[in-house]
Order: sequence, then C-alpha cells, then structure tokens
Amino acid sequence: MSLGRKWTGKPSCPRRRRKLTDTNSFFFSKMRTGWIFSDTVILVRANGVHKGKSVKFRKNKRKLLFGTDASCDYKRFTSEDKASRHHFSVVEDLNNGTCWVKDEGSSRGTWIMVGREGSKREAMLIIPNMMFKCGKINFHVLPPENGAFLFEEQETKKMLREGGNDIDGVPLESFNQGPEEEDENQLFLQYRPDALSREPLIFKLPEDGADVRIGTSEDCEIRIVPDDEGYNESTNSVLSCIDGKWILQDADSGNGTWVKLSSSGTPLEINYGDCILCGYARFKVRKGKVFST
Repeated sequence: MSLGRKWTGKPSCPRRRRKLTDTNSFFFSKMRTGWIFSDTVILVRANGVHKGKSVKFRKNKRKLLFGTDASCDYKRFTSEDKASRHHFSVVEDLNNGTCWVKDEGSSRGTWIMVGREGSKREAMLIIPNMMFKCGKINFHVLPPENGAFLFEEQETKKMLREGGNDIDGVPLESFNQGPEEEDENQLFLQYRPDALSREPLIFKLPEDGADVRIGTSEDCEIRIVPDDEGYNESTNSVLSCIDGKWILQDADSGNGTWVKLSSSGTPLEINYGDCILCGYARFKVRKGKVFST
C-alpha cells in the first residue's frame, strides 16, 4: 500500500493567474498613479520597404515631425521616397479633440487623398490657388483675374493657328484689349495633359454648373493622355457645382485624387481613415490607444 498521493499529471498547487486587480499588474499600477487609456492618432506607413511601421503621440508630445532629418520623429525614408529634411508635421489639439497636418516647406509638397480607402473625406471644396492631381497630372486652380487673361490668350492663339478672324462670333480685335470683368466665382484650371506637353492648357469651368469629368475617356470634359506606366483611368475625378461652389470628388479610381496642402503652412484638419502623401511615401491615419493623465 502506497502512502504517497497518486500522480494525476497536474501540479498539486497550480500557479495563480494574475488578475486585473492585482497590485503588481502593470495596468493597475498605472491606474493607481492616475494614468488612463485615451484615443490618439497613429500614422501607419502604407507602402514601401517600411510598410506597417507606425508612429503615434506620446504622453507629453503632441506634435510629430516627418522627414529625413535626425531630429524628426519619423525618419524611415529611403532615397526613392523623395522626402524632404522637414517634410510635414501632425499636431494634436487636446482641447478640441482635433488633429491637424501642416506642410513644413517641403520641395514636393504634402498631399491628402480624397474619397478612397475608407476615408471620410468624400469631397474637397475648390478654391483659388489650390492644387490637386489625378495620377501624375497636376491641376492648378487659377483665380478669375489670372485665369480669364490666360484663357483668352489661349483662345486667341488657337484662332490664329486656324486662320480665323473671330472667336464664337466675337471679332478677334476685341480680345487684344484684354478680357472683360469676370465673375469672382468663375474659376479656371491650368494643366498639362501629358508629360510631353510644353505649354499648359487652360480650362474654364462651365458657367451653367455642369459636371466636369477628368480621365482618359473621350467622353471626359478634361481628357488625360494615358502614360507608359499604366495610368489609364477612364474617369478619375469629377468636379461638381453645388450651391455655387465647386466640389472635387474621386470617381472610385485606382490611383485616387490628391489635394496639395498649402505651401504657406496653413494646417488642414485630418480624420481617421485619411491618407497622406509625402513624396512617394503614403501614411494612413488610424485610431490608437495611449496612456495619458
């Protein structure tokens, strides 16, 4: 007869699991010192060799600087990314619960995507002097005074090449006196349809507010020439006039529609789901958790 206990394969005194209320747990120690979890913005690299790498705000740091300089918070850029030393920054405003992105004087600019990849930014208001791009084609929004002059000059040169004496029934001599006073809400787009175009084209947004489609299709009001790198979006973007204001929207394209931030350093509010372009590097704005007081 054996006096010892029968071996069951399990320890006689199993290790006690550490609970959330244990005083030696990390979370409880932070709770005792007044730390809590709070929402914060996380920027995640969406392409390149560093895809998936992220950076977020810390306890006492509410500004993130992106660039190749050693002082930047995120500096994992390669030479192919074409990022500047100080490219852009993201600032979190705890008082209003908002987050802002600002260009830091970069050479290639900072761009934000419109209406793709789950972004809440479905449209952008078109204003003078702003810039957006479809694929690799940049569009510059001209104010009425500059756009009207360049548009009339373009139409005059076109008529001279065709050998005519009038434009839409108006004598050619009248255009030499300069354009008439334009509506302050009238906007013009300056662009090059392909990389080989030497002289930019001027497109006048229709006064009746009809939609303007941008793409490679012949049905588009603004036609882009397909390139050798595979860009062939039949309809990339759409400009719509709503209540007298022109709105830029993406037409569910594969390349997306990008709006350039102001080079003067004017910040733009960003939301979860936005996508930021820095040179050729893309960052997704996501929600995360961080300890704060």
